[in-house]
Amino acid sequence: MIISAIIKPVLQSFFVILVIGSLALAGENKPSNTDEGRAGPAGADGKTLFFRQWQAGKLPGGGLGPFYNAKSCAACHVKLGRGRVSAAGSTDPSFLLRLSVQPSNEEERKTLAFGDKPFLPEPEYGGQLQTKAVLGFHAEGRVIVAYIAKPYQLDDGTTINLQRPAYSTVGLSKGPFDRRITLSPRIAQPIVGMGRIDAISD
Repeated sequence: MIISAIIKPVLQSFFVILVIGSLALAGENKPSNTDEGRAGPAGADGKTLFFRQWQAGKLPGGGLGPFYNAKSCAACHVKLGRGRVSAAGSTDPSFLLRLSVQPSNEEERKTLAFGDKPFLPEPEYGGQLQTKAVLGFHAEGRVIVAYIAKPYQLDDGTTINLQRPAYSTVGLSKGPFDRRITLSPRIAQPIVGMGRIDAISD
């Protein structure tokens, strides 16, 4: 038929273009030989640092401690992804507690208002509680996570129990927090693809 004679070559051409386009995209997305998808030598260096197990002492590139939360970036960013939620009664290595205080005078309010600092760190402990320490030092403290059951009724009348996390600190080595303290629990965020984003020129 005349229609078939016209349409068939068009479809064949479209299929060839589709295949070539797919192969081209596959080539663009193929990881590089140097850094498994990150950009050039800089990405390879970043990967080395990401998986490095830091040790205490005066070492090339710096040493661990005296206070810390984990010995490597990979310990928190599990498989380059989001950190794990802590089980009741403990804290996962990918969890940390940000510390800040509310401004109490005009100077501190101006510091926050004009962007000199994103937050005011706790005077003794700084911007986050560091739950580990090298030999000879005491960790700043520990975080305990508990879960409070909260009943919730679904549209069909079924009642389920949701869990609301509650956080507390124990063993604070430098004494109690400032009375203006604000606690902000965090888990490590996914970083997949960040190397490629960083490689985009300004």
